[in-house]
Amino acid sequence: MQMPIELMEDIPEPVRHLIEAVSRPGVEISPTSLRRAHQAGRNFGPEGARLSGVNRGDDFLFAAAGVSTRLAEAAGNVRAIINAYGQVVANPRPDLTQLARWQDVSPGGLRHRYTEAHVIAIRHVMSDDPLVDAILDPLPGVFDEDLRGVSPAIDRQLEVRAEMRVRCGEEMEKLFGKNPQAVVLDAAGVSSFDLGRYRLIADLGDVMRVTLARIEPVLAEQYVRWVEDLLVVRKQQQQQEPRRRDRKNS
Repeated sequence: MQMPIELMEDIPEPVRHLIEAVSRPGVEISPTSLRRAHQAGRNFGPEGARLSGVNRGDDFLFAAAGVSTRLAEAAGNVRAIINAYGQVVANPRPDLTQLARWQDVSPGGLRHRYTEAHVIAIRHVMSDDPLVDAILDPLPGVFDEDLRGVSPAIDRQLEVRAEMRVRCGEEMEKLFGKNPQAVVLDAAGVSSFDLGRYRLIADLGDVMRVTLARIEPVLAEQYVRWVEDLLVVRKQQQQQEPRRRDRKNS
């Protein structure tokens, strides 16, 4: 979703870039476009889901459902960012009556369209010392690579995160080989060296911490700080969310 620059020039640059970053281009839901996407290696389903070929009716339904889910995630992310920024972070605020009108809700309904986690994510986007995990946490379907270019501070942290994943992955391959039976297990019990598929680097937990502590202590210390910072952020969310719900009901 590319907006004319003059429509966005009064919005802080990092917020503008975040909106653009999470606004994924649409994919036409037709057999031809899905077949081309599938042949190009694009997968719109859950991890590990593969199609035998979208010529079959079932495969078309599965792929179309996957595409629509990804588009819904992107649309939900954009709407949450816009409402959290407009109602809480922006100074001065936009015309909230018009913001609500463009979404077919009452002004009071805007608060139902974002959480405290979205507010915190936007504040981190605008910060000189952001926490990438805090930005990714409330935005399903958004990964490190989607945030590149949002701000110089975020780019610097993304480089360190990428280095952590590379160093950890290389060390794990040395220890266990390229195809271990079980090294890193996600919620579905799938083992993988593709550390990039874990959106939040904190989710790698002791695997990342112990590995980095052995080969790169400085990176290990940074990793521990990020994990601890995310715990602080989540505690802040838990403390603020009831107050936000109270404001909704007032």
